[in-house]
Amino acid sequence: MPPHLESDDVDDIKTGTYVYWMKANEDVAERGELGEVVRVDDNGRRKVSFPKGNFSIEARQLNVSDFQKGTFVHMTDEDTDLIGEIKELDNGKLQVDFEGKQKILQPKKLIRCDFQPGMFAFWTRSDEDIPPGHMGEVQKDLTDKGRVRVKFPKGKWNFKPCQMVRAPIQLRSLVLWTDSSDDIAKGEVGQVIQGPNDEGKVEVQFAKGAWRFNPEDLYQIETQLHSFVTWEKHDEDVLKGDVGEVKKVKVDRGRLSVQFPKGTWSFKVNELQMYRLQPGHLVHWQKCDEDIERGDIGEVVRRAEKGNRFSVQWPQGHWNMKPIELEKVAFQRDDRVQWTGADDDIPKGHIGQVMGVKYVGKGNAGKSLYVRFPNGFWSFKPHQ
Repeated sequence: MPPHLESDDVDDIKTGTYVYWMKANEDVAERGELGEVVRVDDNGRRKVSFPKGNFSIEARQLNVSDFQKGTFVHMTDEDTDLIGEIKELDNGKLQVDFEGKQKILQPKKLIRCDFQPGMFAFWTRSDEDIPPGHMGEVQKDLTDKGRVRVKFPKGKWNFKPCQMVRAPIQLRSLVLWTDSSDDIAKGEVGQVIQGPNDEGKVEVQFAKGAWRFNPEDLYQIETQLHSFVTWEKHDEDVLKGDVGEVKKVKVDRGRLSVQFPKGTWSFKVNELQMYRLQPGHLVHWQKCDEDIERGDIGEVVRRAEKGNRFSVQWPQGHWNMKPIELEKVAFQRDDRVQWTGADDDIPKGHIGQVMGVKYVGKGNAGKSLYVRFPNGFWSFKPHQ
């Protein structure tokens, strides 16, 4: 998954994870109501605590929330520089600490911050303490003033999100070294396993061992863990058009383990192609009906258990759908955008960042995207 999203992989749904139930049943949970996983069972199910009680639910019917304990967040109707930290789940709502003040909020009133604990980031400026190119790691706790604390090689400092840029390389990223040696062949894939040390170097595991590198000497490959891919060939096991998911990296063999509808096999990176849709992508359905209205925005959660279908969460429910019926929304989370209009709040030329889908009303209908501009958060339909 992209670093700005939580993983929806079933294996990552562990005790303490905040989740939504993707089906609809008022006896279990209201739509959009959060629950917490309190037990992981061996039969592929999870015991989830919702406000109405504890229920045993198949893990594949759960959607991991972007809001977890310790997640940094903004409020949709407050200043973009105000950052809070989620402390607890309280009766289906989130208890958030904003500069020492506790608020109980519904998830739809929050926007996930660009920077989360453990992420690697760069400062947009530089000085004697943080020279150009020095990469830091976001720390777990916010400061009293709601600033993000980042550890750099020479110390820790506090920043507003607008003063930071997320690094292209993150923990567990699959990367290539720009050079080669007797130990690391040209084009060999490695995985980032440790953040920057006191010299600003990250540790990368390759087939013959692990070494530290300057971030500028590495680049992240397009295919990452949980990416949806297709094979450049086909046979009786992997049919033409089958979509698989990268499940593991076999660094010692320079291969990726990919799960396809009929099983799991290992492939070289250059034998795979990225599919046009990926986990977390926002999509439209090419059709419409009483459940999925025209203009509704859905989110690709994961591959469905059977066949070439994707599990998609829509504002009014969850359905497994053929990829060919889905269109990628023109603007995705993290995209930089400009408004086609202009006013006092968003002058012509201001650049915004897509933060997520806006859900309104009891039905949580989501047809618009939240965008963070320099002067605040606003919502727009994609065609605007």
